[in-house]
Amino acid sequence: MPSASKDILEFTHIDPCLRWVDKNATRLLHDGKMPKVTISYDDETEDLRSPEQSSKVHAMIADIVKQAVFKTPALTVKMSDHEYDEGKALLVRWFEREMESLGEPLRHGSKVVIDPFTGEQITIRASTTKFLKKETVSFVDWLYATGNDGGVKWSEPALQCYADYRQAQDQ
Repeated sequence: MPSASKDILEFTHIDPCLRWVDKNATRLLHDGKMPKVTISYDDETEDLRSPEQSSKVHAMIADIVKQAVFKTPALTVKMSDHEYDEGKALLVRWFEREMESLGEPLRHGSKVVIDPFTGEQITIRASTTKFLKKETVSFVDWLYATGNDGGVKWSEPALQCYADYRQAQDQ
């Protein structure tokens, strides 16, 4: 008997999928052809960034927000004009755009939600907490390059974290 599967990618997929399973399992049981049924899920939490990676990211973001100045012919952006959370939001969004331009969008990117009462567009930025380890590796490399471009003198925690991080990647 051929196998069949359904992907549940959003909450709205759960009920239709359960109805599909109920309909087909009922039919197969009625016909005496019920095969082995397995329901499984992939626990992606194992692939999420580690606490060490989180420390690296936050130390590097802090250095960038405190020190970086980015200049274009028409604009100068002093990251110190922003609070930490604002600077982090900017950096995450810039990283997300770069990954999209490379054809490697983040697994859990930004979303725009429309306020049903006002019609206002609300952007929910990509969450670094949901970054996979490989996304975090790319983000750390990107932060390092971006910070260097902005003239950042890395603090000891960021330098040590990055040195430890690069050494672990080489092993």
